[in-house]
Amino acid sequence: MKKVLYILLFVLIAGSIFGVIYYVFSEVTPLDDTKKLYINCNNHHNSYNVLSGTIIDFAQNDNNCKLSLEVRDVERNFIKLKSTTYVFNTINDNINEIGTYDIYIDSNAKQVLFKTDKKTKIEIMYK
Repeated sequence: MKKVLYILLFVLIAGSIFGVIYYVFSEVTPLDDTKKLYINCNNHHNSYNVLSGTIIDFAQNDNNCKLSLEVRDVERNFIKLKSTTYVFNTINDNINEIGTYDIYIDSNAKQVLFKTDKKTKIEIMYK
């Protein structure tokens, strides 16, 4: 009878330890929520993995769509970019008259930018 109790006690302790280890690893292991940056302009389309400090050169062979971006901040719900060229963003489908080098894009949202000629349309999505 003592032998059976020792075996049950061992199984109970080993099961508890295994359960705690399993719970800790399932809670600590991060989910892969990697998002990408998608850029479209005329017939140029590309997607990029983004990390802070990354330089993105888009459509370098097309002077109208040429865009160079530096990734400044990457979060789950937004991304902050710095453009080397002056761009105009849109507010309620109207071109904002105040241009900027800083670009903020919310997660799963489309940001429409215009180059200085206000005709070249660049769409950027972070999803």
